[in-house]
Amino acid sequence: MIYPSDDFFKEEVRDNFLVTEEIKKTWAVQIELVQKLLEICNKNNLKCWADSGTLIGIIRDKGFIPWDNDIDMVMMREDYDKLLKIAPFELEDPYFLQTCYSDLNYRRKFARICKSGTAAIFDAKNKERQCIFVDIFVQDALPKDLSMMGKHILKIKIYKEICNLYSCISKKLPNSWSVKNSLKAKLYNNFDKILRKYDTKSSCFIASLSLSVHSYIKHLKYYRETLYKDFEYIKLPVPAGYDDLLHICYGDYMTPVDYSKRDGIVFDTENDEKIVKKRILSSIK
Repeated sequence: MIYPSDDFFKEEVRDNFLVTEEIKKTWAVQIELVQKLLEICNKNNLKCWADSGTLIGIIRDKGFIPWDNDIDMVMMREDYDKLLKIAPFELEDPYFLQTCYSDLNYRRKFARICKSGTAAIFDAKNKERQCIFVDIFVQDALPKDLSMMGKHILKIKIYKEICNLYSCISKKLPNSWSVKNSLKAKLYNNFDKILRKYDTKSSCFIASLSLSVHSYIKHLKYYRETLYKDFEYIKLPVPAGYDDLLHICYGDYMTPVDYSKRDGIVFDTENDEKIVKKRILSSIK
């Protein structure tokens, strides 16, 4: 584990955006988490890569995009499924893996590695655990035939809507009812089975379908080699075809676009999520 020097936490301006000491503290926890993820992956011969805004930040800024507030990683389905089985045995307190199966109130269709004793509150009324996290997205294979690809994506879209409908309904059900019934697990298991229908051994086309059915379809060749590039005070794995990938998804990715007002997550590196939730709720009464 590599830890930051005291200089890292100094307030600074990056791309005309003020990066405070508190932001740097949050970044440091996220870097700590991604190092735990890489430790597990390296130990178990699993591959993962920086993705989305994190990948842009590595290539353009050699670190976080100044107004970014999380780390995004991505894995192929086969390795992702292995990680979900291994991680609960590899991670010890304060670290834990959060999935739709481990947390009744967590409804995202990708995993997170989190650190307890911290907070990342997006909705103080939501009962899911809201600790500082690193997102772990998953790439699923698509059939080579375009007609079959369209049908497969449509099926995924329909089933995803069913899962979303359950999420809306379950919010209005008594918590005890939700705990006792296994409908959510069955729905998400069936959804995952659909996503697993094709694999990267038989197809060269992939997409983050569990994240969005409108995800960009990419070629597996971009991920066949891995490079390690600077990210703040550590190095992160990136796909060798990162330039093509980023152009496909973002166009001119080297030109900064300020998304600093995109959300209102409240981060706290020193207080437990429950304490921060109570503090937020008491302030809005």
